[in-house]
Amino acid sequence: MASAELDNPPRDLSDQRPSLTLLLKKAMYQCPYDVNTTFLPDNEIGRVMTSEYVEDFLISSGQEVLRANCSQITKHVCGQPGSSNLHGTSRRIFAILLIVEEPTKILDIIREGIDDTALPIRRVDSDEECLLARKTSSKPILIPSLCAWPLALRYAFYHNQWRVQAPVFLKGGSSLENHPIHRLDSDIVFPWTDYEKKYDGNSEVVRVKIHEAHCQFDADENRPLALKSHKPIKSATLDKDFEFRLEVEANLKVKRRRHLEAGLLTTFEYRERYHMLFRWADGGSLNDLWRKRHPRPEVTYKWICWLAQQCEGLAYGLGGIHDTRMTAEDLQAIRSSPISSTSAQIATEPSPRTLAGDDDGRYYGRHGDIKPQNILWFEKDSNSFGLGDLKLSDLGLTTFQQAPTMEVSSKGVRVVPTYSAPEREISGTLSQAFDIWSLGCIFLEFVTWILVGAEGLDEFGDQRHKDGGSRDSRFNVDNFFLVIKEEEQIRAQVKPSVSNWIVHLKNMRDCSPFLSDVLGYIQTNMLLVDKEKRDNSDAVSKRLKGLFEKCQQNPGYALYRDAKELDEIIARASLATT
Repeated sequence: MASAELDNPPRDLSDQRPSLTLLLKKAMYQCPYDVNTTFLPDNEIGRVMTSEYVEDFLISSGQEVLRANCSQITKHVCGQPGSSNLHGTSRRIFAILLIVEEPTKILDIIREGIDDTALPIRRVDSDEECLLARKTSSKPILIPSLCAWPLALRYAFYHNQWRVQAPVFLKGGSSLENHPIHRLDSDIVFPWTDYEKKYDGNSEVVRVKIHEAHCQFDADENRPLALKSHKPIKSATLDKDFEFRLEVEANLKVKRRRHLEAGLLTTFEYRERYHMLFRWADGGSLNDLWRKRHPRPEVTYKWICWLAQQCEGLAYGLGGIHDTRMTAEDLQAIRSSPISSTSAQIATEPSPRTLAGDDDGRYYGRHGDIKPQNILWFEKDSNSFGLGDLKLSDLGLTTFQQAPTMEVSSKGVRVVPTYSAPEREISGTLSQAFDIWSLGCIFLEFVTWILVGAEGLDEFGDQRHKDGGSRDSRFNVDNFFLVIKEEEQIRAQVKPSVSNWIVHLKNMRDCSPFLSDVLGYIQTNMLLVDKEKRDNSDAVSKRLKGLFEKCQQNPGYALYRDAKELDEIIARASLATT
């Protein structure tokens, strides 16, 4: 019989499975950041591109060349029958050909001995033509059969290949040696399932979710992540590359403490921009807490204790930065790290973020840009008061100086004027004490918020603004100090509006002994013009820890109430712990 001589005799397909093209179309995921783009998730490739579905398609395609070569094509596309191993197969390539509606071109792929390991196919432009080539470590090698395709097909194949090879994100290690900066192709399609731009600052931040098949560092596939995209790289100088690698190292090296932002998950470069992925802060920033989530807070025992806990935690977290050490050898290793594809060189001019080594060759961490927007609220994190945790973020801004008390030039360093310390205006220098001033400003605003809410924050800011404060008398700023010119010298002092505001808060009915003690400590140990007299982060943490423990032991210390109200508070607290 004639049918017996056929390699692939016809069979009854009346009860066949859904068509491969339909399955492929349904498996594609719509990109949330580009309505015109879809991608094929990794877990769908093995589910859709099976030998059964491929064979059914080839036999029922109506194209004799596909039916006649069914066995050969199926084996090349799907591998050995019954094997679930995708390595050495051409499932992705055949999916591309189905997308561009040229399935017969799989025979050219077979002829060239190409499988999915050859992806991505490179494009070589010559005389306005798009030539397709194998990727190699050096010069691309043209693929004759593919270069003979019509120009439109070559373009279509090149651009659609990215839809079937979205990157899989792996969690980086705890050091530069095992935390690579992945260099992604400029045409890659990202496997985001959610994409929402939130705000701009020193870096652009986007709320993203990664498709579960493309994320291998978070057990909760539905957890959103923070994608921080740094400013565009304007040149290929090592200085830019080195500074970013230093930021990566800062995130990895800073001592992990509860109130420091969760560790860096992964890092990549895409279209001349550097990107980092972190956990997403579900509560937003401290500024969001103050002004959007709870603009009129209730002065309750729970909120007061939480405020005390968080202030102590932020000071302790800052200590994790200040106590971090980096040697001159560490910096040199970062400069010459193979993490970058650019050749390692030594910058001739030091970055404002780094210095030459000191006598013992050690550098000490400093944050440099503490502000409410850089304090994130992880509202759903476990906490004894059910209110989550605040975490100091933007550790990528962390810099390293020669000693804890050493001064560094502030030239070229971006700092928000509101929380800037006096020494930046007077001497143009920065040190770890700069962070203490900034934290003191925020603690004062924190107490302001708990007592008078967001409206009180605005009123306090207006009063500081009226006091002036800039070296240029033409401009007023809402910082916490004044610059005073005396003959040929300039000096600084805490603004009268700040001192008066502290007195105002202390005189309020709801200002408990605890809040009064916090205000007094801020005034006498943190907001001091002489930076040498400011407490360091460890001392701040220790003092606030003592105040927090006192709040827990004595509700009458935490809240200013009459005896009857305090008895009720104590009774409720006892019930909550039983």
